[in-house]
Amino acid sequence: MGCDIHAVLQEFNPQHNLWVTILKDVFPNRDYPLFTFLSGVRGNPGPHDEIAISGLPADFQVDAKGEHDGFQMGEHSFGHITLDDFCDADTPNTADNRKFAVETYINGYEVSFIDPSEEDEYHWIRQYQAGLKAFFPDDPGRFRLVFGYDS
Repeated sequence: MGCDIHAVLQEFNPQHNLWVTILKDVFPNRDYPLFTFLSGVRGNPGPHDEIAISGLPADFQVDAKGEHDGFQMGEHSFGHITLDDFCDADTPNTADNRKFAVETYINGYEVSFIDPSEEDEYHWIRQYQAGLKAFFPDDPGRFRLVFGYDS
């Protein structure tokens, strides 16, 4: 199920001692598992979830309309996390824990996965992690994700 998570990627500029927005609307597939992973809301948070720092960074500017640099940041449940922490955050390896069924046939047993076409809820998160890490391989600690949610 899609939901509205609005995120920007910022890079720290040490010469000017400030964060600069370099990418808006970072997550194309904005779904509840992603927001649960980041903030522990809109889902059933597990031990791998709630990885971000709650609230907007003190130096992050949002205007009266809830926009940052012309980009709508949402209405509530704001958070932020370094790209390094996001990309290195552990996700459960659910590939080995998928539900399966065992059916008995005359010649023996057949094991089949239930709904094998459906990826686990962390599938997109792992893709985001791999993609962002590949695109920003040098010093990912100097980047941060800032996000918000709207109803």
